[in-house]
Parts: sequence; C-alpha cells; structure tokens
Amino acid sequence: METTGGARNWSELPEDVLLTTMSAMEVLDVVRASAVCSSWSSTYATFRRLRLPSPKQSPCLLYPHDDAGGPDGMALYSPSADATFRIRLPHDAVVLAGSAYGWLFVTDQAANPYLLNPLTGARAVLPPVTSFQCVVGSSLDDDGNIIYRTEDSNLASHGDDVRFFSVTARVARSWMYRHVALCADGAAPSCVVLVVHEQPMDLHFARPGDERWSSLSSVGTGFVSAVYNDKDGLFYVLQCCGTVHALDLHGQTSPTARVLIRTRGLVVHRRSLAVTPCGDVLLVARTSCLLERLDIYDSGNAFSVYKLDLRAKKVKLEGIGDHALFLGNKSSAVCAPVVDCPRLRPNCAYLADFSRASIPNRERKVIKKRDVAIYWDFESGVMHNICNMWPLHLLDIPETAPAPIWLTPSPL
Repeated sequence: METTGGARNWSELPEDVLLTTMSAMEVLDVVRASAVCSSWSSTYATFRRLRLPSPKQSPCLLYPHDDAGGPDGMALYSPSADATFRIRLPHDAVVLAGSAYGWLFVTDQAANPYLLNPLTGARAVLPPVTSFQCVVGSSLDDDGNIIYRTEDSNLASHGDDVRFFSVTARVARSWMYRHVALCADGAAPSCVVLVVHEQPMDLHFARPGDERWSSLSSVGTGFVSAVYNDKDGLFYVLQCCGTVHALDLHGQTSPTARVLIRTRGLVVHRRSLAVTPCGDVLLVARTSCLLERLDIYDSGNAFSVYKLDLRAKKVKLEGIGDHALFLGNKSSAVCAPVVDCPRLRPNCAYLADFSRASIPNRERKVIKKRDVAIYWDFESGVMHNICNMWPLHLLDIPETAPAPIWLTPSPL
C-alpha cells in the first residue's frame, strides 16, 4: 500500500474493500471513481457484474449544454450534491421522452425508439415507429426525408382526407411520444414500456425485443400522464377528463384495465401522476396557465397534491412531508425522500420543463421561458430558483436538441 517514498498507493486497495466502499457511495461518485486508475476501473466492472446495490441516488437534471462537449454534449446536474457532470449521448439520440431506473427512452432521427443507459451505453431494442397502430405506412419525399402516413381512428366517420394525414419524421418525434413509463430497467426481462401519444393521445406498450407495439385502444383515448407502481405491479394512467385507470400489463393473457378514480371538476393547466415510496398514488396539479409577461412562474400558478384512493375519493394534501417531487414534461414524476440528501428541500416540487411559454418582449423578440431549475415550496406557496443554475429557464433549446428531463442514474 505504500510506495518507496512513503506515500500510499490507493490503486492497490483490496478489491473487497473497494467494492464495500463503492456500495456506500452515490452512483455518480462510483462512476467517477472508476476513472481513477485501471485497478479501480476493473473493480467497477465487477461491481456492475455482481449488481451490488448502491445508496438510492436522487434524480438528476439532464439537459443539453454547449459547455458539455459540443452538439451531443449533455449536462447532468445533481441537486442533492450541487454538482454538474458532463455526459455524451449517441449521435442518433434525438428525443428524450421518458426515463426510469436509470434508463432513457430515446428516438433516432427516423423517430424509431430504443432504451439507453447513458452511464453505461447499454441499449435495449424496441419495436419501430411503423408498428404503432396509428402508423399505416411510410415513404420518402423528393429530398429523401421519411414521411409517415398516419390515421386518427377517432375520425373514422370523416373522409379519408381528414382521417389520414402525413407527417415528417421530425414531426413524428415531437408528438408521437407524449409520455413514457417503464416498470424496470431496460436490461431486465420483466421490462414493459408504456407510451402515451401526443396525438391521438392513446396508449401502446411493448417489451424490449418485441416486433410490434400492442395497442390499448380498448381502454380509451385522451391520456396525458402515466406512472408505474412497483408496490402493486400496476401502471396508472390519467386522462385529460380526470379519470385514472389502473393497468396490469404483466400477464400472459390480454392486459387488464379498471377505472380507479374520477377526478372531474378539478380545473388545472397541467396534471401528472406520481407514486410515493410506500405505494400511494398522487395527482399533482398546477391550477392556472402561465400567462404573466414579466415572471410567469409566480405564486399565482400554484401546485396542489391529491392522494388517490380506491374508494373514488381525492384527498388534498397540504404537502408531501419529508419528500421531494421531481416533475417533468416527459418523464414520470418521482417522489423521493430527502433524509439522506441534505441539499434537497423537503415538501418541494423540482421542475424540469413541466410547463413552458413563449412571450414577446419589448424588442418584439419571442423569449421562450421554461420552468427548469426552479422548485415550488408547498408550505410557503412560493417558487424559488436553484441559484447556481439560474437562468436556465431562459435557455433557448433548439427543437433538434433533447429536452430537459429528470434521470435517476444507475450503473446497471
């Protein structure tokens, strides 16, 4: 352990000692430790192969940033550690439409989806976009761009010029994947991926390796949010009318669905489902649109949390206690304890592109505001910014760049 000069040679730490140490570290620190030397890198490979557990990692904000290594560079900010890490996605990773268990749901230029672990580079193949029920064909235009022929089954009584329409791959990437929920990491045999479409707001699901997406049109349309509950093994999906359904997609036979609760009469701008560590299902609602010109993220746009039960009642909570919520436009909401994360504030909701607005300023330029790098305090009813990331909410992210998303890193 010591060199000739008396200094300690940390590369000679016994593997069992280093494995024990890695098991007590946060995921991002384990990944950084693997780059110290070849010995530690080999131990990290053993750590992953043995699938040793690490302390629960709190969600991190993944967002595009020029300083993170060019057009494919991403920044991964950890609010609990108040630290930013650089990360690079594959060149074909265009859209980030969901994340869970350390894996991202991404699409390539042609709008074909796959699962990706950005820390390890591992991938899981998903069925192509042409296997969705709403996509009836594809072709190339005169410039060689992919054009998808799509169908809106809700307009079956109308003429073909209304029922069928064509979209480019770029458009398909933006509205084909509104929201995505996963029940396990992409490498697990039990992994099921549930997709909520932007249009016509219906549902499809598949497992990695499947050839086609399975439609859930029998459940209905108009869905806006989805989340998986690992306590009961069910997916929960929310319709824009306020109805919440519970879906069992693990069976060998046809999927089963049942109406859990109806929350009609709740007038809000944005809604999202979340699951607490103990398995309670929450409905997070923002009560008004973002219309203020100077500061659209003021306390007038309040958040509320409702706990849903099986007796078709909604229970309004004053807050979420010693937990924090992580809300995003694409990823399923995460409710996590903050007891081991002193930099995180309890009873708060951290936002990542949950709402956005385009506002003309005095020079008649359009400023795109995003509610990124800010958090809502349920107790005080006030919005705060994360100081060292401000003003990230003014970041003008190109349409070709992935949108900000919450990711809980995993080395597995």
